[in-house]
Amino acid sequence: KKKKEMLRIEKNVDEMASADAIRNKDMEKKVNEEPLKPRPIECKEVPFSINCHPEEDVIVVGDVSGAIEVFEYSTKENKSIIRLEAHDGAIQSVVFSDDGKSIISVSSEGSLIIHEYPSGKVIWEKKNAHSTKIFSVIQATEDIIATGDENGQIRVWKINKDEPLYEFDEHGDAISDFDYNDSLGFLYASSLDGSISVMDIKQKLDDQLMDISEISNNEKEYVSVVELQVGEKTLCATSDGHFESYSYGKWHGQPQRWNTGLDSIASMVYLTEKNVCCVSDSGRIAIFHMSSDAHAKFHQSTVVGNHDGDVQDLALASDGQYVVTCGIEDNLLKFWSLGSMFQTKNAFTKMEVNEEEEGEEEEKPIQKRKARERAPGKEPPKKKKRFNSDRKAFFADMVWRDDDEMEASEDE
Repeated sequence: KKKKEMLRIEKNVDEMASADAIRNKDMEKKVNEEPLKPRPIECKEVPFSINCHPEEDVIVVGDVSGAIEVFEYSTKENKSIIRLEAHDGAIQSVVFSDDGKSIISVSSEGSLIIHEYPSGKVIWEKKNAHSTKIFSVIQATEDIIATGDENGQIRVWKINKDEPLYEFDEHGDAISDFDYNDSLGFLYASSLDGSISVMDIKQKLDDQLMDISEISNNEKEYVSVVELQVGEKTLCATSDGHFESYSYGKWHGQPQRWNTGLDSIASMVYLTEKNVCCVSDSGRIAIFHMSSDAHAKFHQSTVVGNHDGDVQDLALASDGQYVVTCGIEDNLLKFWSLGSMFQTKNAFTKMEVNEEEEGEEEEKPIQKRKARERAPGKEPPKKKKRFNSDRKAFFADMVWRDDDEMEASEDE
């Protein structure tokens, strides 16, 4: 009896050991399949705006108290490296400069401040840049900045000058976002009145405003704007979860419209000339791809993740490996990996980069894309990509996979 009992115990121990081994292998496989990403960052106050440094693994946050906080992030640890009590009101938008050497912020009390990074020293401050809340800011050139307020007014500033270079009062509601084409000198602005405007701020013209779309009759709100297809398309995201696209030089015409399937869109970021990433107000993050056919339709590729609770903003990491969301309910910055969403293939470079541009010196990551020459009324000029070398290398090995390819890969 004792011998049988010992055999039974040994058998149970062997079975348990075998089960543990299988479980450990499954866990190891899962860990290996899921790319490492930084842990969430908890902010002291509600974060309103975020932006990633163009070269370093660093993210800047502007919060409801008017403070600016800068965090270093990695897969090992995150840490706060700078905190500045910058504004008296909530920070509506904060961005790194194109060279990463300064931080530009605007707030609800109408102020504009540029801090040196990483010292935190104030380079320039304009207390009453606008008479009301400033919603958006972008660095156009090394010394030119554009701001947009809640009433729809756009001001273009030269750093350290008291008065704006230009003012535009064409929009009927808040300026939600900007994009800029450096070589053309085109500043794109989206508004909550459902219109976009295009301004030439580089040429010395009598009227810098080139065109403005008609204000929407269906109560849509444009929350983001980006250029795609080397300037051939200007894509706007609406608050009700749609895309609207304007062709080059036809911004006053009727846009093409697509339903993204999201219940709303809070923010949109550029990934490649045919791919964007969006986050809804409720925190759903998805990548959208523009087809190569003549109709250039958009469809959702993959849901990247879901940030539980309301989300205010979305940012793209310097190397293109992550997007970051900021939650206004949990005060968390969450990182979402993009690498596993694509199949690697060297042919992607030929899909996204013009052959005549290959081998040219790669540029710093900036919030605009380059063009060679101005050609109003004609086909848009070819433009270099706005990613730096690291980000180019990351996306260069990626190729789009449609749903059928994804299912076939899973079956294999």
